[in-house]
Amino acid sequence: MTQLKQKGDLFSVKVKKEKKGSKGKKKKKQQEGDREVHVKKTPKADHLSALDVQPLTYKSLTVGQVLLGCVLEERDYELVVSLPHKLVGSISLAHISRPYTAPLSKLKDDEEGEEEIQALQELYQPGQHVVSIEKVNNMTWVSLTLMPNEANFGISASCLEKGLVLPCAVASLEDKGYVMDTGIPKIKAAFLKREDTDKAHTWVCSVLRCVLTNIFGRDTKDNLRLTLSANPKAQQPWT
Repeated sequence: MTQLKQKGDLFSVKVKKEKKGSKGKKKKKQQEGDREVHVKKTPKADHLSALDVQPLTYKSLTVGQVLLGCVLEERDYELVVSLPHKLVGSISLAHISRPYTAPLSKLKDDEEGEEEIQALQELYQPGQHVVSIEKVNNMTWVSLTLMPNEANFGISASCLEKGLVLPCAVASLEDKGYVMDTGIPKIKAAFLKREDTDKAHTWVCSVLRCVLTNIFGRDTKDNLRLTLSANPKAQQPWT
């Protein structure tokens, strides 16, 4: 009887060892698997948290910050713009573009000026997206500008690459398209073909979101020439 008990004890111990070892192996594999999954998921989690750290508020906005907004309403002397996270701002007609303010200045000096100026209602429509930059923030209302020379401030000609989206102003109308004002120094010319525009929104002096399609003259100093497209389909990969 004693021997049987001993054998039984030995057998039971042996069985327990096997179970313990198998559990340990499973646990080890699970831990290793958990570690692998954790390593793979961590960068993704960090990436998502970096994209959405905290909501935009009037307090968190800073002067000079570039924002993508949507035209909410056109008034006689300003555009009301809807900004992310239910913020609201305005753009006065003096901060649309340099081609727009130039005739305004002439009109101010000479009330009988013959140059025609488009109303804001003709240049923009509710729902149209605009790239604006903050000028003044009083914690309840944000003053914005569409001026390309301010929205593109800090972008140098040497840093330009195909596919870059820029706000540009229509400076003049030509036979085959539009001469554009990028507001970037050392750009000799920027051109937008008629077929590469949304005709419903293309007016002289208006500001359009354009994608850079070609760059010419990199080998010549201060002779950079650009071709642009304002077709929304051309901007889809970068929006």
